[in-house]
Parts: sequence; C-alpha cells; structure tokens
Amino acid sequence: MVINGETVITSSFNFTRQAENANAENPLVIRGAALAEKRVANWQAHAERSEAYGGRSDEGAAPAEKKPRRWRAT
Repeated sequence: MVINGETVITSSFNFTRQAENANAENPLVIRGAALAEKRVANWQAHAERSEAYGGRSDEGAAPAEKKPRRWRAT
C-alpha cells in the first residue's frame, strides 16, 4: 500500500480485527518517495495487463464485457 506518495506499508498484515487482535502479523512501514514510486509503477504495470473480473457467469450466459481500466497514482 502506498500512502501520500511517500509512505509504503507492506507485510503479511491484513487490515482486519482478527489480524490486529489475534494473528501473528506485523506491518512494515517504510518512508521514502523513491520506493513509493517504484511500488506504484509496479502496480500500474500489473494493472495494465489485468482484466476486470466480471463475476461468475451461468452456463450459456455471455461473458462479462471487458472494459479497459484507467488507473492513476494517488
């Protein structure tokens, strides 16, 4: 996760009550614009190759229409 263009949060930590209160998970917070830029660029590269999930289709139903995604870094 990239916050404000300079803070990166990465780890096995899931943002749930279970993770916060019971699981042995640890968040790692790194501050640095250069790393944040690299993470955003990597995410955008994956997003450009991905397809939107259209849900389950019943047998014989037309597959979900593929729509191009446009992502922007925040």
